[in-house]
Formats: sequence, structure tokens, C-alpha cells
Amino acid sequence: MILVIGATGDIGSRITLKLAERAKPVRAFVRSSTPHDYLKRDGVEIVYGDLRDPESVTAALQGVKAVITTANVVAPRRGDTFAAVEGQGYAHLIEAAARSDVERMVMISVPVSPIDDHVPTFKYKRLNERRLMQSGLPYTIVRVSIIADDWLALIGSSTPLRGATASTLRRPYPFLQMFVRLTNGLVERRGIAIIPGAPTRRNAFITADDTAEIITRTVDDPRMRNVVVEVGGPDILTWAEVVKIFSSVLGRPVRGIYQPARVFRAMELALRPFAPAASNVMGLNWMAATQETPYDATVARDLGVQLTSVPSFLRARLATSTLVPAHAAS
Repeated sequence: MILVIGATGDIGSRITLKLAERAKPVRAFVRSSTPHDYLKRDGVEIVYGDLRDPESVTAALQGVKAVITTANVVAPRRGDTFAAVEGQGYAHLIEAAARSDVERMVMISVPVSPIDDHVPTFKYKRLNERRLMQSGLPYTIVRVSIIADDWLALIGSSTPLRGATASTLRRPYPFLQMFVRLTNGLVERRGIAIIPGAPTRRNAFITADDTAEIITRTVDDPRMRNVVVEVGGPDILTWAEVVKIFSSVLGRPVRGIYQPARVFRAMELALRPFAPAASNVMGLNWMAATQETPYDATVARDLGVQLTSVPSFLRARLATSTLVPAHAAS
């Protein structure tokens, strides 16, 4: 049995459904208050719980041989805090798994950057990486480059969200909802992309589906035991190249407006005292404006995953319906 923590998230839901399609026994750990009907299908066992509730975590681990965890507080729900979920919650999860019969824990993580100590998402990922490596559990830590589905939408495009089923950007988190409303469609309607940082910053953009495929395949692969791997997409692109790709795919001129890193740093500091989650979002933009993720495709190639290029991803999204399932917008 494979337990997926964060099973209603963008990547977690994909992992859950991929495992079920391959007849892998999978248990989805969900909150009863979170929409999850789309996970109710043959091969998926739904268990209700919360990382903030140690008893529910321990119960969910019964009979589990592997754990895949993608849970995060990037777009928090009511009552979520970094300390409660990614601090205490992950501590409970790792400790309970180490006491059980779990044979592998796979954790999705983020790139290492010089600003790790300043941004909660990065700070807690580093903390939980250390916890997992010191726990005695066999582990796989997957540090993922920039996710195309999210970041290509955050620069002002509605295309990556077409047909999206469980996008992080559609969670009921007011700050993100406001940000998306203000910027959504700028690329398509006005030919403007709002880019964090300089046009020369390079990233190996990877889709959420490819990320889920890679993580799904690491569970049973002996080469992926007790390793930390960096995963990116098939091409390392500058932001300027991304803007050109949008222009080509959409068939209209698109220009980038490049926001200096200091703008996001100032907003991160200003929001921190009273809106830590919003501050964290600005911190993620600060990271994107200052750091690069030029990861190669070695891990994906070794696992037999055919990666999706940014042009192919955008064209595929353009070809989908604009309708979004109810659970995604909830």
C-alpha cells in the first residue's frame, strides 16, 4: 500500500490517479472538508485526517509500505500555518513512519537557494529534508525545478489554467485568488508578461504531470533509494525565451515586463508581520527573480519519463476546454 499525503493537491492528485491506473494499491490522505470526489475510483482508498492530528497520521500509516508526501502551505486553508503543518505535522509524519513498517518515503522538495532561511516554504523544506535523512527511513527527496503549470500562469497567462483540475492557483486562498484575478489573461489580452527578475534567468521548466510521473516511478526504483535528486524539464530556458515561446504559440506579439528582485523582497518584508502566507508567496517570486534552476533531464531519462517541452505544454492547454471541474475551483 502506498500512502499519498497531499492527495488533493496539484501534484498529489496526479500521483494518486497514476498509481491507481497502474493497479498499485494507493491510499489518499485527505481532509474531509476538502473536495476530493474526483479521487473516488477503483483502486483508491480514501482516509480522512490532517497532518496536524498525529492520531490520524498514525492510523493512515497502518499497512503502508511507501509514503509519498507533497503537502505544503503555499496556499493555506483555514487554520493552516507553516509551523503547524510543515513544522509539527511533518515531524509527526516522519516519526510515525519511522516507527512503522514503511520501506520508503518520497518527499517532493524545492531547489536550494541562498534565501532558504528567509522564505518559509524553503526553510521548512530544508528542515524536513534533514529530518527525513536522519530518521533512519529509506528516502527519496525530489527537488523540483520551476513548475510550468504554476509559474507560466503567475506571469499573467490564462493558458496554463485551461482544463486544470487541481491547480494550486485555484485553491480558496484569498491572496492568490486576488493575484490571479489581477493578472490572469494579461498575456493573451494585452501581450504583456510580468516576469520576476532579469530576462536572462534560466530555468528547466517542468510540468506538474511530468513531475508526478517522475515521483510515481521513484517509489519502486532501487536506484532512487537514499538519494536527493534535482528534477527539471527537457529544456533550460531564459525568461526571454519563454516570452518568445508565448508569442509563437499564441500567434501574437508578447513582451516581457521584468520586475526587479527588490520589489518582491520589499513586499515579502512588508507582508511578513501580518500576512505570513502572502509574504511567502512574495518570497517565492523573490527566489524566482534571483535564482536559477538549470537542472538537466538525467533523472527523468533514467526513469524512462518522456518530458514535455514548454511549447508542447502550452499548445496542449490551448487545445483543451476552458471549463474547470467544480472541485478545482472550490
